[in-house]
Amino acid sequence: MLRLPHPIASAAVLALSGFTATAAQAAPPVYRIEAIAAQHQARPRTALGISRNGIVTGGAWMKSRDSDSAYRFINGATRPLIGPDTLDAAGRRVNDDGAVVGWVGSAAWMWDSAGAGTSLDALMPCDADGDVRSSQGRDINNAGDVVLKYHCVQSGIEVSGSFLYRGGSFVDLDNLGGGFNEVNAINTAGQAAGSSSLPPDGDGHSYVHAYIWEAGSLRDLGTLGGRSSTAEDINDAGHVVGSARDAANVNIGYRYDGSTMQALPTCPGSSNSPQPRAINNRGQIVGMSLQHKNFQAFLLQKNRCYLLSTILDDSGTGWANLQPQDINDDGVIVGYGQLGGGKEQAFIAKPVNP
Repeated sequence: MLRLPHPIASAAVLALSGFTATAAQAAPPVYRIEAIAAQHQARPRTALGISRNGIVTGGAWMKSRDSDSAYRFINGATRPLIGPDTLDAAGRRVNDDGAVVGWVGSAAWMWDSAGAGTSLDALMPCDADGDVRSSQGRDINNAGDVVLKYHCVQSGIEVSGSFLYRGGSFVDLDNLGGGFNEVNAINTAGQAAGSSSLPPDGDGHSYVHAYIWEAGSLRDLGTLGGRSSTAEDINDAGHVVGSARDAANVNIGYRYDGSTMQALPTCPGSSNSPQPRAINNRGQIVGMSLQHKNFQAFLLQKNRCYLLSTILDDSGTGWANLQPQDINDDGVIVGYGQLGGGKEQAFIAKPVNP
């Protein structure tokens, strides 16, 4: 008679070996990629943001204007978001209502759900004698809160900082003591993430650290043992992704879990740390990994790193130089690359086996 092992004993052996049946059965994800459709005289060249409900924004070439325009891609339809003529524009992030933030030329802009545009640069305070030289909308949440960065000249001194725009008012996000702040993202709870400079050290060097801003104060996220770090994105749990220097001054991709900064696992075939771009509420991360002197797109899920090119089905034929920019909670990835060796093209990649 065949004697089967005791189930509890077997589980213990598997646990001690660091191996589980789930891990053994886990299959790599499979994705289907397609170009975002050119419509209404707009050919999407970049896809920079995607909302939870699948609305996409980015920059689209418009031959009639001889410039890029911001656009919204909803339910298979691409529509340009119009700003001043002949100035290159793009939407960087979009919320579930379809409100978009980005830029027109060197000025921060936002477009409401109906597509009406407003220059935030024109509304932004610098100070009484300040001159806003440039600004850029970085993110918008479902409450309509916007974060944007700016470059001003105040009393002849160049200043770079960030604002929260909420309910028609601007809130200065301050800095970590060195005068510089560059915000990148905001979550549903109103937490913002970015990078800010510290006060100069004894040698006069001011290093940049990643931060979370919340309720008027900045929390320094520290580093991985080195002197600097940056933050790219934050999810609704307050988890942040970015890059940080370790004690050997190597740039390492990290995930901050609300209390500690942890190095990301490397991707297959790479000895370099992956550099993250975005994180969703399921903890999936997208970004770029250096593979044999070339950067390749990656997806990290359940602490495993997959090169995007290796998990695409037959729809991936002809695509090259993929650069993912955002991922929503359904695991849908947007970015840009080259199709058939042609011009830059926006893409959307959806999981076949979510």
